[in-house]
Amino acid sequence: MTKTLIDNLAYGSEEMKFYRQEMLILDFTEAACYAMEDAGMSNKDLALKLGRSKGYVTLMLDGRTRLTIRQMSDIMFYLGMKAEFK
Repeated sequence: MTKTLIDNLAYGSEEMKFYRQEMLILDFTEAACYAMEDAGMSNKDLALKLGRSKGYVTLMLDGRTRLTIRQMSDIMFYLGMKAEFK
C-alpha cells in the first residue's frame, strides 16, 4: 500500500501542526459557506451583520485572513451555526 503525504507526517511534528491548522480553517470556511447558502445570505449580507466590508468576508471565506475565536463565534452566531467538539 502506498503511503500518502499525510501518512508520512509524524504526529506532533510542526508539519502535522500546520496541516491540522489548515484543515480547521478549511472545515470552518466550508461550513460557513454552506450555512450562508442555506440561509440565502450573500457575502454582503454577512458583512453588514459583522460590520465589515464585503471584501473582508470574501477573504475570510477564502481562508486568506486570520480569524480570532471571537470573530469565528460572531460569524457562527449570524449564520445560526453551533460548534461541537468531540
